[in-house]
Amino acid sequence: NQSYYSQIMVDIGRRSRSQPVDDVTESELHRLLGFMLEKAYTSRLLTDLPNSSPLSGSGGSEAAAALLASSNCRELIELDYKLHGCLDNTDGQLCDTYPPYLFLPSSCLRRRPEQELAYPDDFYAVCKSASKARVRGRFPAPALMFEGKLVCRSSALSAWPEAYSRSAIGVVSSWFSSMSVGRKSTPNSMAPTSGESEAADSESVASATGISSNSFFDRTRGKDMALLDCLRVRQIVDLTVEAKFYKYRVPLPLSSTEKIDKRGRYKDYKLCVIPYPGCEFFRVWSIGHGLSMSGVHFAWHNPSVTAQLRFDDQLPLCAVDIDWQRYRDWDLTRLTANYMRLLLGYLVEFPDDGGIMLHCVSGWDRTPMFISLLRCLLWSEGLCHASLSAMQLLYLTLAYDWFLFGHRLPDRMQKDECVLHYCFHFLHSVSRDPHLSMLRWYPHLQKPQQQQQPQQLADRTVRLRQLCDIFFSAYSNAENRRAAALAAANSANAD
Repeated sequence: NQSYYSQIMVDIGRRSRSQPVDDVTESELHRLLGFMLEKAYTSRLLTDLPNSSPLSGSGGSEAAAALLASSNCRELIELDYKLHGCLDNTDGQLCDTYPPYLFLPSSCLRRRPEQELAYPDDFYAVCKSASKARVRGRFPAPALMFEGKLVCRSSALSAWPEAYSRSAIGVVSSWFSSMSVGRKSTPNSMAPTSGESEAADSESVASATGISSNSFFDRTRGKDMALLDCLRVRQIVDLTVEAKFYKYRVPLPLSSTEKIDKRGRYKDYKLCVIPYPGCEFFRVWSIGHGLSMSGVHFAWHNPSVTAQLRFDDQLPLCAVDIDWQRYRDWDLTRLTANYMRLLLGYLVEFPDDGGIMLHCVSGWDRTPMFISLLRCLLWSEGLCHASLSAMQLLYLTLAYDWFLFGHRLPDRMQKDECVLHYCFHFLHSVSRDPHLSMLRWYPHLQKPQQQQQPQQLADRTVRLRQLCDIFFSAYSNAENRRAAALAAANSANAD
C-alpha cells in the first residue's frame, strides 16, 4: 500500500503543479459534489483497494479523488494559516470516518510567531487513546482557527455498550498491529512511535479486562479530557436534544453527553447546551415545508427531547438582547441565527487559550453544518481565510467540513434529509442580517484598511450570496450529470 499511496501523491502533485489550487475551477467543484453524491467518505475508500495502477479502476479513482480533495484542502488552508503538521489517518487507525489527513493549525499567518499553538510530540497517541471515549471513535479534532483559538468537532460521549466494545476491539487490533511491518509516513505527518503505540495498547487491554465501571470511564474520559486540554478547549457546545441517545427501540443507550456526567468529570469546562433538531427534521423542512425559511418549527414536546438550554458562561455582548427563555417558540431560521450569534460571540470574546468544541451525536450532520456556518460567516467579513475567493472557500468547506469528515450525503438525499442544502439556504437568507456581523458588534476586529460599516455589511451580503449561488448552481449541475449517467446506465442494461 505504501507504494500505492506514494504513486497517488505523485499524480496529485503533478496535477497541482499544472493547475495550482489557488485557481479552483467550477469543473473541480462539480466533480467534488458529484463524488459526494456517489460516496460517503470512509477510510475504506483508501484501504479496500486493488493492487493496480492508482488511477485505473474504480477503487483507484475513488482513492485519488479523496486524496486530491485532501491535498487541495491543505493548500487552501495554508494560504492563511501555518500548520504544525498533519495526523496520518489514511488507514483509518485513528477514526475510519475522519479525513485521511487531519490538519493541525498552529497560527494565523498574520499573528506573531510566539503566539503559535504547540501540539505535543505524542499527539497521535493522545488522539488514538481518546477515541474510545466518543461515539464511532470520532474524537475532538481541530476544524478551524480564529485569532489563535481552535474550533474543534467530535461526536457525543460513548455510552457503556459502545465504550466497552470499542475497547475490546482495540485489544484485538493492537495484536494485529504489533505484527505489522510498520506505518507509512508522509512529509509533516505525525505517527506514533513504538513506545507510544505500546502504551496505548496496554491501556486498551487494561480498560477491557476486569476493572470496575467507574474506573473504566474515569480512564477513557480522562483521555478525552487530556485531548481537550491539548487543544486548549474551554467550552463544550452540545447540540443534542436528548440526554442519552437510543435507536431502533433498543433499550441500551448508544451515546451519552457531558451534561449528565454524574461524577462531574467535565466540571472544569464551560458547558453550552443548545438543543438543535437532528437530520431527520430536515425532511420536514424539505418535504413538509417546501424549503421555506420561515414558519418551520421543531416538535419540542416529543418525549425523547429531554435537553434544556444551558449556559455555564456569561452571554457574549452580541447575544445579551435575545430572549433565550422563548427559544422553543422560534422557527428553525431564527433558532439557527440566534445560536450562531451566541457561538460567534463566544469565539470572539474568549481569551487566546479559549477554544470551542462542538458535537451532536455522531458528529456528521449538525456538527458540520455549524462548523461550515462559522467558517463561511467569518470568511464573509475577512475574519478567517481572508485570502480565499468564494469558489475556494466553498470547495474547502464542502470537501473538509462535510465530505472528508464523513457526512453521508447519498443516504441523506435518499431520505430527503437535506441538512447540507439547509446550510446554504440559511446563509442566503441571513446574508443581510446585521446581527450576525461580528464587525458590527466588535469594531476592534476591523482592520485599518477596511471600509466603513455600511459598506462592510454590503460587501458581506455580496460575498455570502455569491458563495450560495455558486453552491446551488454546482449542486444542480452535479445532480443533473448524475441523473444522466444513471439513465444512460439503465438504458445500456435494458439493451
